[in-house]
Amino acid sequence: MATVTITTRPRKKGKSYVIQYLEPESGKKHHHATFRRKSLAMQEADKLRSLLDEGKLPKPRKNKKNELAQTFGSIANKCVYEWQRRHKEGDLSIATLKGYLSFLKPLLKKWGKTVLGTISKEDLLDYRAEVAANRSMALANRQMFILKQVFAKAVECKAIKKAPTTGIKYLSEKGHERKQFMQP
Repeated sequence: MATVTITTRPRKKGKSYVIQYLEPESGKKHHHATFRRKSLAMQEADKLRSLLDEGKLPKPRKNKKNELAQTFGSIANKCVYEWQRRHKEGDLSIATLKGYLSFLKPLLKKWGKTVLGTISKEDLLDYRAEVAANRSMALANRQMFILKQVFAKAVECKAIKKAPTTGIKYLSEKGHERKQFMQP
């Protein structure tokens, strides 16, 4: 018979019932679930007891913090996979794919291991200003385009709730326009 315990915890509004079990092989105590009603806790404890008696272990709980703590690099890899798929389907040319990857490379160098939730709008604006001052406005805009795609993918994957790139406009590239026309 498996060891499953229900512990009562006092709360500000009533009680909560915590279900714990002993792992049969190691003998370690693990948390299974918490319920507000005792009847629900009893039902779940019975299910857990029968599952353990069959020799199976319950599925491990997902840690919400670990799910949400995705890095910029992991989401960028999902974008790269999607771009490569679109290239195979014929939606993206090889030149466009290479361009996207080349613009993504310095962004991965800067924020590859950074958790997405820690990157703020101010960080992005500072980086864009730095690139625009050191290199060019056009390059800053191209990298901002890639940043917007990565953060849109992060919102799609539910890694973040709102993209910090919303509301950031592209810089003017008027300085890169040709001022004199060529004569025949």
